[in-house]
Amino acid sequence: MRKLNARLIYLSIAAVMSVANMTAFTVIMVFQVTVVGLNPLQLVLLGTTLEVTALLFEVPTGVVADMYSRRLLVIVGVFIIGVGMAMQALPTFGLLLLAQIVWGIGYTFTSGATDAWLVDEVGDQNAGEVFLRASSLRQVFGIVGIGLSVLLANFSLALPIVISGAIFLALGVFLITTMPEHNFKPSPREGRNSWQTMRHTFNDGVKLTRAQPAIVSLIGFDFLHGLFSEGYDRLWTAYVIATFTLPTLFGFTFVIWFGITAAASRLLSIAIAETIRRRFDLNQQAVSARLLWIINALLVVCLIAFPLVPDFYLALIAVMLIGALRYAIDPIHGNWLNQRITDSRVRATVLSMSSQMNAVGQIAGGPAIGVVGNSFSVRAAFASSQKRSSQ
Repeated sequence: MRKLNARLIYLSIAAVMSVANMTAFTVIMVFQVTVVGLNPLQLVLLGTTLEVTALLFEVPTGVVADMYSRRLLVIVGVFIIGVGMAMQALPTFGLLLLAQIVWGIGYTFTSGATDAWLVDEVGDQNAGEVFLRASSLRQVFGIVGIGLSVLLANFSLALPIVISGAIFLALGVFLITTMPEHNFKPSPREGRNSWQTMRHTFNDGVKLTRAQPAIVSLIGFDFLHGLFSEGYDRLWTAYVIATFTLPTLFGFTFVIWFGITAAASRLLSIAIAETIRRRFDLNQQAVSARLLWIINALLVVCLIAFPLVPDFYLALIAVMLIGALRYAIDPIHGNWLNQRITDSRVRATVLSMSSQMNAVGQIAGGPAIGVVGNSFSVRAAFASSQKRSSQ
């Protein structure tokens, strides 16, 4: 199979990963709560294990991507994610902890390298449009994954998770034969050995970050999002199941409500992303900054409202809005951050630092929220989490 152009490959990665992710993520928390029987602290500890893995591997894998090949890191990472995702269907807490480690390592291989690879291949002035288009595709194909997940879950809650892993493995095979890399310029070694080169590349990334106040602000933004998101992501499903009676619909199990909510979030985020793409020039950094703060303010309002509403349908609407706003933030954040990285040789390193600070926030906020959930109630844990989000 011949190499395809970078824009098409990036959009393909976004679409296929979205199908695979939503095939698993629509049911994965339901599986952990209802089949494995995890308590709030165990749910949060799974997330903390994942984030500790990301913290340890984010920057090293970003440095390797800047030194050797972003294409190689992406392909290897996709295969590791596939294995780690399939392992999410294992039936015990200990095995699920191992699955987080494998999945987390795979994620760090791709998190900085994929965007850095695209910017190298198409240029930073063209990347913004591709990021936004990819965001819309993720929502559309995510809905496909949601539908597939709901259908498969009627046979077994574990089945969508295993199928998700298989989709990732198929994507890895596809990328081996089609993914180009023409414009990559490795970080110079200048006679150093590999460890010296990695340290030099990392130091260059730190210097660039410290010299750019906007990058520092964005990385701080990542930390604050991580601080609240771990508690929310790991406990909102358990909260809904424990608090409300979930009716069946159209003969499907109650999982369909989680599918409907996820699909609605995706559709709304498509509308938001298309509105932003058509009406705002994201090449103007002041515009990106203003949009980020507005969307983040709306997100905080929804996070505070979610555990307070007394009605099942209002709670699902809050979840839908939270998901849509979080999806809308990602491409704006990614585009603005990439515009500030003036040295392409350390791009993947700086992007990995951004992801790493999100992981630090989740590690700092997650376990305490899980303890509150175990000791008092999931609602109390949410109150603790949302207080952090508004600070």
